[in-house]
Amino acid sequence: MNLFGCCGLILAFLLSFSEAKRAVSLQVSGTDCTQIKIHSPQASSGVYVIQPAGLNTRFKVYCEMRPDGGWTVFQRRTGGAVSFRRKWAAYKNGFGNLTQDHWLGLKKVFGITKNKSKKWTLRVDLWDHENGSAFAEYRNFRLGNEKSAFKLHVGKYSGDTGDAIRGAYPGIDQNGFGFSTIDRDNDGCSPYRGV
Repeated sequence: MNLFGCCGLILAFLLSFSEAKRAVSLQVSGTDCTQIKIHSPQASSGVYVIQPAGLNTRFKVYCEMRPDGGWTVFQRRTGGAVSFRRKWAAYKNGFGNLTQDHWLGLKKVFGITKNKSKKWTLRVDLWDHENGSAFAEYRNFRLGNEKSAFKLHVGKYSGDTGDAIRGAYPGIDQNGFGFSTIDRDNDGCSPYRGV
């Protein structure tokens, strides 16, 4: 499940509006970025504190506030300033600066998506230095728990990048596989060619 573009990448996900319109917090915080956007439609993109349903801990995330909702950015990679060639513990817990290049952490993404009654969308935005861009969206996104190596689950694809997660390219099908790092190989690709 290593999705790195040649030039830049943002991975984000969004709770569908039909599920997100439940209770909202009094402050500009919530269970996820979608809830914050619904509560404060004029909220700007930035760092917010969330507490996903069912978790006892609160943590900071970067919310990309767009007209179609509040997206929780769990990876931003725009260059070589932050190394993404890291071991399991770093990907499990997160690294980088939320306002710049970062990885939110598999534990946090699992915590956000573990409620199976909610429908999440994974969106991958790619761009290059010549103003070219492309995107992919996957419905019904979630991660499994750590015992399953944070197994990836995605549903229907839409976009203009090609379905890279589920085998648009020969020999690559990451759906249903665990997350891999330089010290743990859990995915369907062999050998691991980390970036």
